[in-house]
Amino acid sequence: MRVLYQLGLNLCLFGFGLGYEIRYGSQDRFWRHHAEQKSLIIDGIDYYTTIDSCLDDKLTKQERQDVKTHIAENRKVGKLYEDTHHDVYMMVIVEQALAPIHAKAVTALASCVQEILPEFYECRPLAKELGSKKDLGGNCPTHLEALLSIFLPEITVEMKRTLQVAYDEAGWDTAALPEGEWEEEPDVFVLPPPRDVGLRATEILTYTDKFKNMRDHSDGRSNKYTVNYALKGKDEYEGGEFYIRHEDGEETTYVKPDKYDAIIFLGGNYYHGITEITSGKREMFCSEYWAYPDAPLGSTLWHNGSKRMTKYVDLCDKEAKKHNGPCKVDYFAIDEGASELGQKEKENEKEEEDDDEEHRNMVLKVARSVLDGGDVTSDELELAMKHLLYLDSLSMDDGDEF
Repeated sequence: MRVLYQLGLNLCLFGFGLGYEIRYGSQDRFWRHHAEQKSLIIDGIDYYTTIDSCLDDKLTKQERQDVKTHIAENRKVGKLYEDTHHDVYMMVIVEQALAPIHAKAVTALASCVQEILPEFYECRPLAKELGSKKDLGGNCPTHLEALLSIFLPEITVEMKRTLQVAYDEAGWDTAALPEGEWEEEPDVFVLPPPRDVGLRATEILTYTDKFKNMRDHSDGRSNKYTVNYALKGKDEYEGGEFYIRHEDGEETTYVKPDKYDAIIFLGGNYYHGITEITSGKREMFCSEYWAYPDAPLGSTLWHNGSKRMTKYVDLCDKEAKKHNGPCKVDYFAIDEGASELGQKEKENEKEEEDDDEEHRNMVLKVARSVLDGGDVTSDELELAMKHLLYLDSLSMDDGDEF
């Protein structure tokens, strides 16, 4: 049975890679024309030369050349973290994954974007992103979607190499997540090879006085891999540990990466977050990959859901049959409906409320039995105490009272 399962999985993986180009087109299809034409028109203004000149001001001629030729020669796999509940590695640390010159170039691009296109920078409360009323912390991203590929394409190639290292070491080529248990979309239970994923998001993430932590969240159903590169050393800030919850909810793993190391994890399937930063500055270069082409210029996680991208691909394919050239369909005008992240969070909040009610009922059942003079075993008392401690932790975290 196991052999048949593995054979079926391998055939599915093969078919996934074979059909990617047919279904969605090349990964660069929505930004390639900007690079080829050296044109970046936003609201009627061409920003290509302005951004390119800004990079010249922040990087020497030699540094710009080094960006094109340098590779992370010391890149190697560090620790792997397994979710034993599903017999899959949920996270991999790749040491020295980002060359220092590439880190400098990415930071320079982010600085240029903040100066020239300030609307590409925001401070993003997680509660708003997930459609929650709770205080969940947040971060301040500079959005580099498409811009990184246009101006620093060699870095995106290096990023794929880092992902490939983790993919190979973790055995994600033969791993599969439980179909229908965590996800509902076609193909989502298969972990596709790096060659078949595009950039859903590319951001420089900073944490300010406004946001000193980030509470539990997942990266959305369409996310395949999340890759976070540390731009600051762990001794440059206190607190700010990355944590990831195991699927069974009973274990949490904490990691604080060294400078230029990468945390690579299955962000769409595992809840994760950042502990409180008590001093210093935490800065990460984050990318999310999905099984679609790279997201178009100007898009962010607010826009990049699988439903919108699927519709966009279909509309662009229909348009391409009528004329050649870049797709002119307005990506942002496509109605995706409810935010996929927000919808997932609402579903999870409902499940959490049901779980909380179950905990309360268990405690009340034992309490009533004691008050009525009934027999209560030591095992029942121990179980009730566990439920009570769980509810007490909710009260400490969220201000809820039991």
